[in-house]
Amino acid sequence: MHFRITPGVEFVKVVVHEGRVVGAVLIGDTDLEETFENLILNGTDVSRFGDALLDADVDLEDYFD
Repeated sequence: MHFRITPGVEFVKVVVHEGRVVGAVLIGDTDLEETFENLILNGTDVSRFGDALLDADVDLEDYFD
């Protein structure tokens, strides 16, 4: 599981199983809804990102367009 918490702004929890995103909880204005929906539906391997999966400086959309 990966977490990104900005108190009072957002809460992001992503569940990864065998390198694939299988679930996500997004609370607040995260702008990650479509990205994680696509990652789940496509079964994209995200293991190469490790802890950087939720790094605010990494724009995941650039990798999965």
